[in-house]
Amino acid sequence: MNFDTVPCKEGCSECCGPFPLSPMELARIQKYIERIGRSMPELMPALNLPSDWEAKRSLDCAFLEEGRCIVYPARPLICRGMGAVDSESLLCHAHRVRARRLMPRRQFNKLLRKAGY
Repeated sequence: MNFDTVPCKEGCSECCGPFPLSPMELARIQKYIERIGRSMPELMPALNLPSDWEAKRSLDCAFLEEGRCIVYPARPLICRGMGAVDSESLLCHAHRVRARRLMPRRQFNKLLRKAGY
């Protein structure tokens, strides 16, 4: 299922934070990282997230370098949904951009389940 996505403003990492990755998405990201000449082992320490939610909120995404997403073309579904889903928690609050057609939250939840979340 396709949906309108909102391209992030270059250098903006306002919505980026630690998030769970399904095994399917992690494998896709790993292939992308290898294709660009990087390796997952160098990123693994940043993927070990604390279990405490408050501690997680203060962390950046493991795939951010100098405020830019190094896996942007292969970014996880939850990232693609920012600004594209009819849900307050997935709206872009930093730049107030949104897709022309917002995907209903229920449909997006189905996509997340399909992706292994």
